[in-house]
Amino acid sequence: MSQTTTRPTMRMREVTRQEYEAFLRERGEVIIEDVRIPLMGRRQVTVLQPADFELEQTTVWSFPDRGTWATHQGNYRGNWAPQIPRNLILRYTQPNEWVLDPMVGSGTTLVECKLLGRNGIGVDINYEALMLTFDRLNFEPQNLYETLPPTEIRLYHGDARNLDLIPDESIDLIATHPPYANIIAYSKGNTIDGDLSRLRSLDDYLDAMTEVAMECYRVLKPGRHCAILVGDTRRHKHYVPIAFRVMERFLQVGFILREDVIKVQWKMKSTRERWQRQAERDFLLIYHEHLFIFRKPESNEDVRKFQGSMKMEPFIPHHRHHQSKFPQSLWHHIVPLHGHPCQRYMPKLPARMGQTQQPPLPYLNQVATKLPVHHWRQGLESSCLQLPSSLVDAQA
Repeated sequence: MSQTTTRPTMRMREVTRQEYEAFLRERGEVIIEDVRIPLMGRRQVTVLQPADFELEQTTVWSFPDRGTWATHQGNYRGNWAPQIPRNLILRYTQPNEWVLDPMVGSGTTLVECKLLGRNGIGVDINYEALMLTFDRLNFEPQNLYETLPPTEIRLYHGDARNLDLIPDESIDLIATHPPYANIIAYSKGNTIDGDLSRLRSLDDYLDAMTEVAMECYRVLKPGRHCAILVGDTRRHKHYVPIAFRVMERFLQVGFILREDVIKVQWKMKSTRERWQRQAERDFLLIYHEHLFIFRKPESNEDVRKFQGSMKMEPFIPHHRHHQSKFPQSLWHHIVPLHGHPCQRYMPKLPARMGQTQQPPLPYLNQVATKLPVHHWRQGLESSCLQLPSSLVDAQA
């Protein structure tokens, strides 16, 4: 989940069941944020589904009683209620499709994949979180007459900013609950290089989340959905809208905002312990999170009608460590119209789909990107990159 710089250097490595079994024998527990969580090993469960479950129909979701069916538990601080991924999986996927959680944590999303007959991929930078996920997936029905649908589940030790073992446009749904800057330090006491929950600078965190967004965009199939649950915080008694700033980064890489769900928070440990007993508190307690559901445009989709749900300005990476590739369809929002002053910097259109091109701005030439032909053409029809006059004059 994070690090002290935003340069993603870690490559994905698949973690095997044999590794989990050896860890179970030798350790028998994991330590997350100084909390010891015992591993249970293979077990039979009596309740595989929630009672009286119905799909949510509004943009306000509230689960005062988090689910405890199958192997779901609330002893991993900050994990989301299983009702959330269940709603997302049932609404946006079909059986046997692929669901990705690039910050899998304790495995809540993948447990729901196993129960609902979806294939799942989980990635986490914290190795012990992967051991806990393996443990939560290690169950079978107690009733011999019950069966689980066939699924394929894969776990990877890696960084959500570098999903190098996941092919382009191979995922049907992304559902994840990233850390909110440094509110919960998941590698507390055992600092993990790359842990986003350890970043103290909000700008560094947002730069890192931009890289996560770019990788999510790359691996997601066109027309499919990416859902992230993000909360906000306060600093010096003033509100810091982390969620909306993360939302903007996902829009900047090309996503369209499909839904903004307000998720009511319950049983908040730090808020309750720190603030509830202070009678003279002069600010409101934060009791909600945002579940943003984004859609990736179809390959040949005319997105002009969705401009109100998109970010039309260009995304220019500004962090000095930024090394990521631009997402493939970014430029269909920002390629200039005919006759604009910056047209002189436009390279020749690629001759075929997928041909590598250099970005049109001179100061971005160090970043190569693949620009699908239809995105260039659509961008020429609908978008305009506004260059500062000083830059235009300097490059004339």
